[in-house]
Amino acid sequence: MMDYELHHSPSINLNEFDHINRNDDNNHGIPQIKYDDDIISYGHYAIMRKTFDVNSCKLVRFDKENKYFYFYKRKILTNSLIGMRFGSTFELPSNDKSLKIVNIEDYIATKTDPIGESGMQKDNRSIRDDNSSQKLSRNDIEKIKRETSGEAVIKSLIENSKTFGEKNVFAQAKYLQKKQQKYMNLYTVLKPTIKFLMEMYYSQGPAKNNYLRLDSLAQILTFSNIMSDGRYMVIDSNLGILSSAIMEKTSGKCQIIQIETKEVGNASQRQAVYALNYPKSVLEQCLSCISIYQVAKLLNETEHNDTFKSLTYHNLLKQRKSEKLQLEEQKATNLLREKNLDALLIMSKEYDPYCLAQILLKFLSPSRPLVIFSPTIEPLKNCFVKLKSDCVFLRLSETWLRKYQVLNDRTRPEMIMNASSGFILTGIKVIN
Repeated sequence: MMDYELHHSPSINLNEFDHINRNDDNNHGIPQIKYDDDIISYGHYAIMRKTFDVNSCKLVRFDKENKYFYFYKRKILTNSLIGMRFGSTFELPSNDKSLKIVNIEDYIATKTDPIGESGMQKDNRSIRDDNSSQKLSRNDIEKIKRETSGEAVIKSLIENSKTFGEKNVFAQAKYLQKKQQKYMNLYTVLKPTIKFLMEMYYSQGPAKNNYLRLDSLAQILTFSNIMSDGRYMVIDSNLGILSSAIMEKTSGKCQIIQIETKEVGNASQRQAVYALNYPKSVLEQCLSCISIYQVAKLLNETEHNDTFKSLTYHNLLKQRKSEKLQLEEQKATNLLREKNLDALLIMSKEYDPYCLAQILLKFLSPSRPLVIFSPTIEPLKNCFVKLKSDCVFLRLSETWLRKYQVLNDRTRPEMIMNASSGFILTGIKVIN
């Protein structure tokens, strides 16, 4: 009988993902960053979002070589955003490719204007949803959309609706919000942070991010005791989310060894890291990568242990072509040889977490945390039992979060949500 305990995780303050000042005078040996990172420049990443649709996010990069980029089938000129501030809102007129900056408050007022006290007393019992309430045809709407702005389309729809005046104030506000999402060509350019990146990936499909949610990531960082000047081993199959979160939390003042289970140097495994727009000097100072097979080989050499001789990898016999990867691997090897790393974070889609932990725990300092995330509980049950000889205070917890809609007279839990975001196994390494 297994004697593991299943807990609900404690509440975590998500404000720890707020903007971190990167111009701190105490640079701890890391090159100090002095630049206006609120201005969009060539080489920067940004998160484009439809202003009235929070789930319509896309990560874009502004390259000098690419004069255009596409967002929801609209072709947009790159240089129309260069020099603008992150957080600005733009309008893309019909048949135009250049974004025009606008004042978002002018459009929010349209959405939230009081529609009348009498609307509070109305209800929608007599309204029939049979598509006969709108006088305008589809061709009429498309013509207005081509010749004028989205705001004019919404105004025409309201004026030609037979039932809009009969709806109560809440239904009218909901109608306006729905039409704004459909017809307003407003876009907001957000500065990438780990919070926005997590929301973007999760909105594109939880499976893409291994069902990792923002509250689960906050707990992983808390249990890992992330702090400046730390040295961390990370196995991350999720676009570099864990490494990105560590870098943002420490403001780039740490050492991260990315243990690769696939091809070493795969750019997709660092997408979230590059999206934070850190200078190249900071990335080179903080990051290094090495294959899990090279780690097993290193352990076999240092401990004369035959346990991992079965791990073979054809790329080990090939000379690396990239000098950058060679330098990163040498840097990671030097850090691993010291065997005094501060935390081990594992989130792998391909491998059993116990097999990975069995190898990597050898390089972790005593009394340092181990944190493993999995969308399912079964792999962590096995880890819980087998790691008892190497770790203490083992704890298996389920992350759970419920979102609420908070509006006047309409506060309630959200209708559609994912109740679970996987499981987290934590423990502290000890010397047996």
